[in-house]
Amino acid sequence: MKSESSKSSRPEAPFYPLYPLESCVEIGEAVKQLGGLKAPVPKSVLASHLKLAESQVLNQRIGSSKSFGIVRGRAEYTLSETGQRYFFPSDTTEKAKALLAFLSYPVIFNQLIERFDGQKLPDPEILGNILLKESKVPQSWSGRVAGFFVRSAKYAAIIDESGHLRYSAAMKNAPMISESSPSKQAKEQGPTPEELARGLRGLQLSGLVDADLSLPLESGKIIRIPPMTEDDFELMLETLKLWKRRIVKPQGAPKVQE
Repeated sequence: MKSESSKSSRPEAPFYPLYPLESCVEIGEAVKQLGGLKAPVPKSVLASHLKLAESQVLNQRIGSSKSFGIVRGRAEYTLSETGQRYFFPSDTTEKAKALLAFLSYPVIFNQLIERFDGQKLPDPEILGNILLKESKVPQSWSGRVAGFFVRSAKYAAIIDESGHLRYSAAMKNAPMISESSPSKQAKEQGPTPEELARGLRGLQLSGLVDADLSLPLESGKIIRIPPMTEDDFELMLETLKLWKRRIVKPQGAPKVQE
């Protein structure tokens, strides 16, 4: 069995991730929200969006996201091709397969998948010993990297109730998304106030909002948002969250006549 990542080169990718998959998907989600599909996102903007300092912690999370093949770049980041398939899927199975491709992208994780696919996974301690003896993972990291693999595999839902690794089976039987699924309904209903606020915050932090920003609404109204400080923007974001129940009409409610 050859996993998805064995067909791909890994430019700039660390040999193994220093964070589990779910933490790295969060980095990809931030890059997506900040426009990383079409334009590079500077590290400073990404740090502000995540409310993190530009530190070794952020560098390790970004490096781990590159190790999973979610984002690419140096100092400025965009979604990788697999990242684009995950965050902007074009069919009903693409997102599920992209998540599995993330898991198999790190060299070390790919080796573990090829070795244990279809078998019961050893305890993380045993996996750590295998990484220590057979791979280039130092002793100080072998146990943690083994734990990250198990945690990431669980996040990708490829460890069954008996503890067996089911990568190939999951890739073959990627779940179909129902036409009435919540994700599809959300797309049809448009962005929530929180999603609008997050997008506005990304624009504000990237310096793109230097004049009044106009947001046309379905009702025909136009909301104009002037330039503001980051503190004022945070206040607006929190206010939107508090007012959501008062300002968002139930689905199907009649429109108010102007």
